[in-house]
Amino acid sequence: NNPQALVVSLCAFPSLPPLATGGKGGRALPPELDLADYRYSIHIDLDAGLSFDDQADLERYGGTVEVPADIAPSISFTVELDDDATLKAVRTVGLRKPRIVTEAPFQAGAINVRTGIFDDPFIFPQFFRTNVVGIVLSIPLDLFPKNQRQFLIWATSTRDGRQVDHAGRAQRTQLPRFELLNTLPPSRHAAEIRRRHQTPTLAEDVLQTMFSPLFGHRHFDAAPDVVIFDTERPTRFPNGRKLDDDVAPILARWGDAQLLETAYAEDPRFPRVETNDRPFLDEFPYLAPPWTAAEVAANPLPFHRHRPTLTDSSWRILWFVAIGAATLLTLLLLAALRHKVARIAVAALYIALFWWLFPVFSKNLPDDDRSARAMAQPARKFHRLATGGGAVALLSLAWIYALGRRHGARRPDPEAHLPQGRQGLSGDDRQYTGSTYEAIRDEVIGHPYYEVWGGRDERSLPVYPVTFRSLAKGLLRGRRRHPFSQAQSRTLKSAADMRWGQDGKGVRRLLHPNGVCLAGTWEIDASPEDTQYSGAFKPGTRARIIARYSTCCTETRGGNWRSLSMVGKLFPDGPGRPAHFFAQEDLGGTCTDSVREAVLTNSPPVSIWRRGKGVFSFLITVATFMRADKKPAERQLYEIAELGEGGETRCPRFIRLTVSEGAPEVGGTGLDFREEILDMIYDRGDPAPKRELVFDVAVSDKGERTGRLVQRLRKQEWTRIGKVTFTEAAASYNGDFVIHFRHPPWRDDRNDPGSVSRPELADD
Repeated sequence: NNPQALVVSLCAFPSLPPLATGGKGGRALPPELDLADYRYSIHIDLDAGLSFDDQADLERYGGTVEVPADIAPSISFTVELDDDATLKAVRTVGLRKPRIVTEAPFQAGAINVRTGIFDDPFIFPQFFRTNVVGIVLSIPLDLFPKNQRQFLIWATSTRDGRQVDHAGRAQRTQLPRFELLNTLPPSRHAAEIRRRHQTPTLAEDVLQTMFSPLFGHRHFDAAPDVVIFDTERPTRFPNGRKLDDDVAPILARWGDAQLLETAYAEDPRFPRVETNDRPFLDEFPYLAPPWTAAEVAANPLPFHRHRPTLTDSSWRILWFVAIGAATLLTLLLLAALRHKVARIAVAALYIALFWWLFPVFSKNLPDDDRSARAMAQPARKFHRLATGGGAVALLSLAWIYALGRRHGARRPDPEAHLPQGRQGLSGDDRQYTGSTYEAIRDEVIGHPYYEVWGGRDERSLPVYPVTFRSLAKGLLRGRRRHPFSQAQSRTLKSAADMRWGQDGKGVRRLLHPNGVCLAGTWEIDASPEDTQYSGAFKPGTRARIIARYSTCCTETRGGNWRSLSMVGKLFPDGPGRPAHFFAQEDLGGTCTDSVREAVLTNSPPVSIWRRGKGVFSFLITVATFMRADKKPAERQLYEIAELGEGGETRCPRFIRLTVSEGAPEVGGTGLDFREEILDMIYDRGDPAPKRELVFDVAVSDKGERTGRLVQRLRKQEWTRIGKVTFTEAAASYNGDFVIHFRHPPWRDDRNDPGSVSRPELADD
């Protein structure tokens, strides 16, 4: 005992190999370590409530912590090391300007700190002739409050700011059932131990039931893992610990015998060795000097150390199984493949796999090999077998696929009949100067899929698919060669109204292929208080409109997950380009039965979980949109506010479109939205429009968007300002493949034409 100082020894990286020698005079070389990301801390709680009346706790833990949840450090020491284990920095918390000595000689009255490579002090056969990274502190007791007699001590290791290890009473966190304590502060230990045994997870319950000796509950477990130290009692385990304390038989006597049992399995000598393999020093830092390779060679262990691993014959059986399966599958795959390059690739994979698995076949390292390689050998061989098993599974899938390609029934490509026009900008896009309402209306309304809607012998409306394949095609070849990325860039840059493509058949829509086009009027009859919107948002404004009502993605029927949307073109009275807007339901989808229930806004919410199996297509869509523009989930309305204007832009932020009350109720659950819209305007079998389909127009300047993949809009205050009245509608080929709507590029200030966030998207 040293009644003047508390000595704390913290050992990390146990079982380091002996130091190599080299350089001048055969000097021991430092090990190759990476310690830059680690921080080692020693904590002392001077305020903990302790009692010593419970004899069982006194023998096992050195006393009882009365309120474990109140444990908190009063004093902390944090140490940083260089890669050779020398001291880099030491910081203290809770002490006022302590005097710290980091080099010899030892100075009484100061906090002495020593770090470096030392002999592993653990009295256990597995750690004989090995080293550790050691951190030793000598802390004068007179730095603590006067008459401070009892306190708690524990240590932690952190990596990149995250706690990865905890050390308290000897052996506790080394036991499998206490592994959960390593990342927790001691104030949570007792509660977490009780939680694990009272309400375990499925994995915890299986472990403590099927592997009870390692994980089963002991009635004395629920205690925090700290060292309870009383300065007036002898310094012997469990009241602190001396380096030469042999804790294994003490712990076995009180309920934890794993360490003692393992020691007998490691070392066959009798009686069991109860001292360290190298004498401890009598002076600070007390730990023994490190072992060198030369010293180990001159002082071999007096017993044959057993390294647990499978026998050579067992490893070779596993190797033959893996290589045999790989060989058979490789031969089958070579027979099924048609192309020479593919066969060469398979043969190269087999050679690489054979090379990777060969160490499993090789003999085990001898038991007397004292390097870390022997201890790590089983894990490395199992790792190679597991990787080889993955390669065998890959060969199996490749063989099945090759058989299907060679002998399976060939089905026609369901997407082959769709137009394959260029998704990116074309020369026609760049030469566009404007279109008239009459020309666009004639192309999309005047040439429907049918002669007369609902007439006899008319076929059902086609449903075009949206597939992961079509969205991901070319993704790995870069943005410029990814058709979906090209399409997004084009919709932001091209103002063309019709895109006929090179063959005159239009261009495939990758995301909203199924739609119905509508024609009618846009009317604004009011304006919110204290606003003076411009362009087609001014009160009294009337404009002609052509819109396309569609769904994302393939699903068109009500009562199923789909996302309805409307895009529109507002045409000026004279010549010029139309203004565009986009409005949609939740981008993740909704389950509305009718278009009457749909709420369409230019800044829709996002509920990614509603996509189901289409979530991967949705993620590609989100990533592509984000690369194309700054805020793709919100489409600004400034084109409407600038329609026919030459002055200052005054534009609302949000728009909402909903079917007006009194709209006819047609069909029922499961009706295609295109048929529903046509039924609202026409009688089946009669080409003349019978009714009008009216949408209310509401706007808001208030609202905030929250979240990322799951996004919501809050605090919007809607004011109805007008309506859109549709008098004609048609589902047509040109409406699905030819008509084009521009996405207005994002402006940092929606009223400032010069604030486009990505200038390359601004109008030329």
